[in-house]
Amino acid sequence: MDLKETLLAVVRETQENIPPEARFREEDAEVLLRNRERILALKDRIVQGFYDILFAHPRTAQVFREGERPAREKTLEG
Repeated sequence: MDLKETLLAVVRETQENIPPEARFREEDAEVLLRNRERILALKDRIVQGFYDILFAHPRTAQVFREGERPAREKTLEG
């Protein structure tokens, strides 16, 4: 099995382990599009909250280097 096939197998297995209720659905996309303006108005709070969660959790926090957060936030805002 080559790298591409291995990665695809990992992605498939990961997706199969996500409960159906937690999977992204077409209806979710429709809600996001319908509420796009409201969501964009909350962009700064959403980005901050997302990174607050990542940096508060030891396993995800260790992925980042000291002082990296502002650059990561800009990436997500983009």
